[in-house]
Amino acid sequence: MKTRNGLISNSSTTSFIIAFNKNKSCDCCHRTDPDFHDIILCMNNYDNRNYQIFSYGNPASAIVAWMEKDEAFDEEDKNIVREKLEKLSDKQTVMYFEISHHTGWLLDIIDNILESGSGQLIWKTEE
Repeated sequence: MKTRNGLISNSSTTSFIIAFNKNKSCDCCHRTDPDFHDIILCMNNYDNRNYQIFSYGNPASAIVAWMEKDEAFDEEDKNIVREKLEKLSDKQTVMYFEISHHTGWLLDIIDNILESGSGQLIWKTEE
């Protein structure tokens, strides 16, 4: 198991790279519903000791750049992540983040996103 040093401490954590489908905007007003990124960003702003966003965006080049300097990734992990990122649709957004295990409700949301097919797990590690 890999471990990492970050802002989250004294708690078991899981780091994820997830690709998720972008919400469609309303044809009339062009607003979009909050998406998964909005939830994580809100929680990070509320309590940044238990949530941390490392990188976010599309194209995934920001994720690759962050991954290159993150000691949590060995070369095999980097290659696997790069291959998965190359196959993503431009209709997907990628986020690399870490959350504390005591936020079980958020882990449930992640499970629902992955099970519904509206998101794809690119990488995951637990501490």
